[in-house]
Amino acid sequence: MMTPYEPPIEPLSGNWNEDKAKIFKLAQTPTSAQEFPTLVQSVHALFRALAPAAVSPLGIEQRVGLSRKIHNELYPLGHFAELHFAASAEVQITWHDGSQSFDATVEDRRAELEFSSKFLEITTLQDKEDADQLDALNPTGIVSFSSSEHPVLADHRRKVGLLRSVLEKKAKITYPAGTALLVYTDEFRFKSFTVGAPAPVIDQPHDCGEVLDEMKSSLGGFDAVYVFSKQAIYCTLSGGEVFVEREEPDPA
Repeated sequence: MMTPYEPPIEPLSGNWNEDKAKIFKLAQTPTSAQEFPTLVQSVHALFRALAPAAVSPLGIEQRVGLSRKIHNELYPLGHFAELHFAASAEVQITWHDGSQSFDATVEDRRAELEFSSKFLEITTLQDKEDADQLDALNPTGIVSFSSSEHPVLADHRRKVGLLRSVLEKKAKITYPAGTALLVYTDEFRFKSFTVGAPAPVIDQPHDCGEVLDEMKSSLGGFDAVYVFSKQAIYCTLSGGEVFVEREEPDPA
């Protein structure tokens, strides 16, 4: 029987100001891709328990400080660990807080599927509109939209525009050799419901892949670029080529 993973947390006082450094230390523990999602969930749970002022009565967090890093860097890392590294026990990931020119390091010990990048730069597709939506969500737990365009389609187009802006910005920065760029799309942040209009058909891999292909010549400073959600890796730039992920149709 496998021993359940227990994150190596030091004894806590229950006071956020005293325990904050220990939580950050825990978040930066070198952890296998297999256990990394559990590490993130543990850090998140401790934050919510010890920093109640950061959580609204409806349980909605203000995305600042550690909360912002949890949602914008740690959770995306956890999803990438599951999607790309197949939750392998032979891949070790370490998140790094601070102003260095990368957000995480990775060591792949697998014999056949070696991941050549040593550094990971993580970015989440969010702007002021996302922050405003979160503020609007806090009082009631609901954000309403009224528009001539379907809100899901409008949000998708905004995120594709953000992808282009983010890639333009990252392309101008010099990163260490061996850096992979992870772009987290975050479109499942809210549960959405619409009335009176059919759901639009959105091809996320295709649309993100087009942007990646359009900008690939300027992204040569990265080993690879991955655009992904919590559910799938949509497209990858590697070796100067863009690969768009497609789900195989179910057999009849």
